[in-house]
Amino acid sequence: MKRRAGAVLVVLALALLAGGCSLVNALVSTDSALTNAGYTGVSTNISAGTGHGSDGTLIVAVNYRPSQGSAICKKVARVVWDNTPARFSFLEVRINNYQGPPGSGCTPPVMYSHKQLLATFHARPDHLDATPLVNIGGLVRDVVIGGVTALLLVVGVTLLIVWLVRRSKKRKQAALGGALPGYGAYPGPGQPAAWYPPPAPGQWGTPPPPAPGQWGTPPPPAAPEDVPPSAPPNG
Repeated sequence: MKRRAGAVLVVLALALLAGGCSLVNALVSTDSALTNAGYTGVSTNISAGTGHGSDGTLIVAVNYRPSQGSAICKKVARVVWDNTPARFSFLEVRINNYQGPPGSGCTPPVMYSHKQLLATFHARPDHLDATPLVNIGGLVRDVVIGGVTALLLVVGVTLLIVWLVRRSKKRKQAALGGALPGYGAYPGPGQPAAWYPPPAPGQWGTPPPPAPGQWGTPPPPAAPEDVPPSAPPNG
């Protein structure tokens, strides 16, 4: 059982490591690409669920660059589109301290769909769209839940085994301590102790009386032999 539980935990740990590495790789690649493009204050995140499509939403944030003005949103989206190794349904671009003109299409946050980005830029390489972003996060979540469940199962089985062993020991102790052969059961609390005759010689470790001459016991004196009376002297 311990080997099986250990194997389950190893498999879950490997799956968690693989899913975690994929998710980290997607976020780190996006962060590095934006940083290399000259942006500061870069942060990346993901979101999934209602309103985020089947592949989830990738959220990126950078500091405002006055030199790019209102074009900064599309420039950030282009960097993400060309470098993030995960398929997403939406891309949300946030510009910290945005100072561009309002109503220019870059009033943050700006949400781009996958179809909009495809029409605006170009088709992505297959390896970038091979893994859905939300599935990476879902794999990590499922592996964590599975790992915790397996760990709780192992702990529960261990506690059950310990409880059964202790219960068996208590039963054996009760069976041995309830009565002694030939003497009856022990009296309960508040009950007078019953009188029992002393054990017979040789019973319960009581040694039998020593034989004559054994252990320094002097033997009884020998009975005097019968001696015939001496005849009177002849005259």
